[in-house]
Amino acid sequence: MIASRKDPFLQMVIKPKYFPSNTFWKAPINTPKVFWSSILKIKHHLHTNCTFQIHAGNTNIWTEPWCLSWEKIHSHLIIPTTQNTLPNSVRDLWDTETDHWNINLTYQTFGPVITDEISSLQRVNAQEDDKLRLTPSTTGNCSAKDAYRYVAKTRQTPLPQQGTRALSQHLIHCLTRVWKNKIISPRVKTFVWCLLRNAIATGSRVARFSQKIDKNYIRCGTIENDMHLFFTCHFARAVWFTGTTPIRTDNLPQQQDGVQQALTLLLPATCSDDVLQEVFTRLWNIWKARNDLRFNNKACTVHQVHHETKADLANSLSITMQEQMIAQTAQQPHTHNTHTTQTNSQVQCFTDAATDLDARPGRSREAGIGILFILQDNRHTISIQAKHPNCDSVIQAEGQAILLATRIAKTLGFRDTTYLRQSDASQCGQDNVSPRCWAMET
Repeated sequence: MIASRKDPFLQMVIKPKYFPSNTFWKAPINTPKVFWSSILKIKHHLHTNCTFQIHAGNTNIWTEPWCLSWEKIHSHLIIPTTQNTLPNSVRDLWDTETDHWNINLTYQTFGPVITDEISSLQRVNAQEDDKLRLTPSTTGNCSAKDAYRYVAKTRQTPLPQQGTRALSQHLIHCLTRVWKNKIISPRVKTFVWCLLRNAIATGSRVARFSQKIDKNYIRCGTIENDMHLFFTCHFARAVWFTGTTPIRTDNLPQQQDGVQQALTLLLPATCSDDVLQEVFTRLWNIWKARNDLRFNNKACTVHQVHHETKADLANSLSITMQEQMIAQTAQQPHTHNTHTTQTNSQVQCFTDAATDLDARPGRSREAGIGILFILQDNRHTISIQAKHPNCDSVIQAEGQAILLATRIAKTLGFRDTTYLRQSDASQCGQDNVSPRCWAMET
């Protein structure tokens, strides 16, 4: 994002601190800052494999990669110069009348070597900023994901086969399943990777690097390692024993560093994805409760850990269900009434939701959602019924119905969708609309 100039805000934050008088490509490589030094370790990969694709010609010819010899372009400058002002950007090397390379100018400024390189460059005729391209990327784009994939491919480091950081084939398979699971949230995936690689910042692990950090668990005063924090502490034992399937974690094998052996017993090769997600989500909420107590002085109870675990599981499931429903709904109109979907610009939408009134106040409950789209010609309608697994109130259920309706309307390409109140139904000639409608401004 910094090198490609895609995030101006991030550029404004980073540039004054690390390269105030230059660009990212000419930033100093010696810095004591851990964050910036980690970026500079892969900077040479970007220098070698990145180049700006010329569009509007706003790339700086002195400090940014735009031709093969850009890093040594100063040494090709002919001195004394015959020009009153030297070119600064790529567009300054164009002929203003033809928008082609000004060969005479480049030859008089840089000589024959640079002139030959520049004349071989092809410009994309588009009025937009120049785009940074990563040449090894299959798409040609230069994103953080593309750069990571390239660096990971060129710097493959084998996993250790012995020691506390070694992973068995079973745990590697579990980690692969977690990473490919579309329902598990990204934060839980990252936590699982750190947990299996013994990279969780527990007290005993972090205290090795600083004497100011207490190595004891704030909840019980015992040395805080992975096994104690997640399984053998009285709080963790209560969480596991009062779960859906009670587990006595005091019978698990004890480890000085890491929890690989315990997870191998908890997650056999035949376990389902639901069990995998529930176990790691519960571990994540135990870790979250620890951080709340340590840094915010907020003591969570065992019941709260269970409640947050169920909420995380239900939220992940609802997001996946909504995405699948939107995808299925987007395919249906194109199959049966493609012309109507693309041409109607005025659509009326009625939404409603209902929850179980017998549920206790404050308890999460399922909600039924109904959505009705009436197209402009009043002859075609789209009716959708859905269920939300976790709503605390009727207002929240109706809000989820509106949210789903707006996402479906956007996916179907409805440009002018009007969300009407119940009182507006009769005025619009829709007296038979059922169920009642909830209002939302467009």
